[in-house]
Amino acid sequence: MMNKKFFYILTSILLFISPIQAKDDSTIEITADEMEWDDANNKAYANGNASAVQGNRVLKANNLIAKMKKQKLDDGSITNTIHTIDANGNVYFSRKGEEAYSNIGVYNVIDEIIILTGNVRVAKGEDLIYGDRLEINLKNGKSKIISKENNKRVKMKFTPADKKN
Repeated sequence: MMNKKFFYILTSILLFISPIQAKDDSTIEITADEMEWDDANNKAYANGNASAVQGNRVLKANNLIAKMKKQKLDDGSITNTIHTIDANGNVYFSRKGEEAYSNIGVYNVIDEIIILTGNVRVAKGEDLIYGDRLEINLKNGKSKIISKENNKRVKMKFTPADKKN
């Protein structure tokens, strides 16, 4: 009975979640050890080793929550569209050779903005930046990292090209 219920829930998720198209026409693929669907609140929960992949963008965490809204298609049918993905615990985000780590992450799929908070560390090769909050605008490529505490500052470790391995 439990297997039939799980199969029904998983099939419902796959049928009713429409893939989100990025500028490079890639869909979001979410995987995890376990998934749950909350139809009443338009949320899908990916629990345990969760990851969301969209083209060259990868968001990983202990848990991901995909928040959706209903969208009416041209043919009159209704589907769900992901507008936000919340990431909790051991958050990892990567794109184009850059990696970022934090405690919490929020990916606004529609506006293409990701915000990472809590013990943020950004790595590109041997270069490192540390702070409390990182905001990346994926549309224009601009990033900003700040420290929330007055006595704590953003820190950067930069290795000149001629000194890199």
